[in-house]
Amino acid sequence: MVIGTGRFATQLVRRLTTVVDVPLHVVQCGRGHRTSQEEVHADDLVQHTYARTPTLSGPRGREDLQALLERWGPSVVVVATSHYSPYAGGVGGVPFGSSLAQQLPVALTVAEVAHTRSRPPLLLNACYPELVNTVCSMLELPFHAGLGNAQTLNWSERADEATRVLGHHAHLGSGDVAAPLVAATDLRTVHEPSRSELDRIARRRALPREQRNAFGATAAGDLVATLAASGTCTDLLPGVGTFGGAVPVSLSLGSGAAASAEADVLLRPEDATLARARHRAASASEGWTFDEGRLELSAQAAEGMGAWAPSSTILDAAGLRAWATRTIASLHGTLAQGAHP
Repeated sequence: MVIGTGRFATQLVRRLTTVVDVPLHVVQCGRGHRTSQEEVHADDLVQHTYARTPTLSGPRGREDLQALLERWGPSVVVVATSHYSPYAGGVGGVPFGSSLAQQLPVALTVAEVAHTRSRPPLLLNACYPELVNTVCSMLELPFHAGLGNAQTLNWSERADEATRVLGHHAHLGSGDVAAPLVAATDLRTVHEPSRSELDRIARRRALPREQRNAFGATAAGDLVATLAASGTCTDLLPGVGTFGGAVPVSLSLGSGAAASAEADVLLRPEDATLARARHRAASASEGWTFDEGRLELSAQAAEGMGAWAPSSTILDAAGLRAWATRTIASLHGTLAQGAHP
C-alpha cells in the first residue's frame, strides 16, 4: 500500500510496474478526486488500485486508514505524503526541522493505525524519515525504516557507480554540512570517504531537487519490489529506530502466519556509535538533535514553526505526545478554513 499521489508516490508505483517479477497488488491511497476503487491493470503481474480517502491524519484519518488496512491487509505500507511540500516554497530561511509540524501528522496516524493490528505491516516512511521516524520511535510507534533522501545518494542502476553512503537529509543540502560516512562493500563497516567518493557524492548532491526526488522514488520502488519477490532485502536506509540518517539494515516481512516484520541494523557497535555521532551533527544543522530519549529543537527551528512551536524546545516522549496531539488538531483546523501556514 502506497499512501500518497504526489510525484514521489507516482514514480514509486511506476517503478514497481516495470521491475517487479512476481504477482503484486498495489493499493494507492490519496485525497484526490478520482473515483474510489478505480482499478488499473498495468500488466499481467501488477494490479493497481486507487482508493480515495477524504483525510489521512487526525481522528477522521484514523478511521479511514483503519478501514483501508482492514480491507486490503497490506504486507508493506509506504507513507509518501505529508502536509508539507518542497515544491510549495517549503520552510525557506529557517532550519528544515521547522517542517516537523507538517511532516508528522500523516505518518504518525498511519503508525497508530498499523500498530493496532495483530500483525502490523512493514512500515516505510518517505517524508523526512530522519526526524519523523525518530519521533515515532520515541512514541513507541516505530517505522521499520525510511525511504528517499539518503537513498538518493546510494541508488544507481550501475553497481560500479554506487558509493554506499550513510547519508542524512542534510547531506543533500548545502556544502556547509560535513561529508557523510561511507559503508564498505559488505555494508557492515564504515570509513571516511575518499576523494573519489566525495566527488561522486558532490555530483549527486548537485542534481536539481526534482531529479534527486526521482532517484529516491526509483530506489524505493526497487526496494519494495525486492521485498515482494523475496520477503527480505538489505540496504542503507534512513529513519531506523532513532538513528536518524542511513544505516545498513536488513528488512524482513517475516514468514509464517504469526511472524512479524523486522528491521535489523547490521553495523558493528563501534561503527554504530560513529554513525550516530555523524548523523547527530547533520541533524543539528537542521535544527534538531536526539539524545538520551529526548528531542531538542534549536531556537531557530522552534521560531520557524510559528504558532505550532512546542512550549519547550526540549521534549521527552510525554511532551512530544501532548504537543503532537495539539498540533494535529490545530493543523486540521487551519486546513479546514482553507488557510496554510
